[in-house]
Amino acid sequence: EAISKPGGLFEDTKVSQLPWRGQQRRVRMVVYRRCTGDGLVRGQTPSMYLKNICERLTGGLANAGIKTRRMDRHDIRHWLLHWFNPHPEHLGSKRQDIDRFFEIVNNRTVEPPEEGTLPLASGD
Repeated sequence: EAISKPGGLFEDTKVSQLPWRGQQRRVRMVVYRRCTGDGLVRGQTPSMYLKNICERLTGGLANAGIKTRRMDRHDIRHWLLHWFNPHPEHLGSKRQDIDRFFEIVNNRTVEPPEEGTLPLASGD
């Protein structure tokens, strides 16, 4: 825990002039399948087939000692908002304005989809 604390383990005064610390890398993986016709594969619907593939994939990664967590629709939205809007200035350019923007758009309340819109397919 000490190696990844925000202030770092110690200050590098010789080379980088920055706190020395470790970090945990977070990797995202997107699994999808293109369907044509009815989309059945070996008698399975596309959603069941995708679920089985994801379970096999996470099981294989777990056997290799890699921890995984499947994202829900809120996690996907949060990830994509930060990915496509790394420096939003809709509410201002200060850090507090950017934080407020993400707080507003990452609202976790469940609202019914608007008429004529498609839901985000997240596996929920």
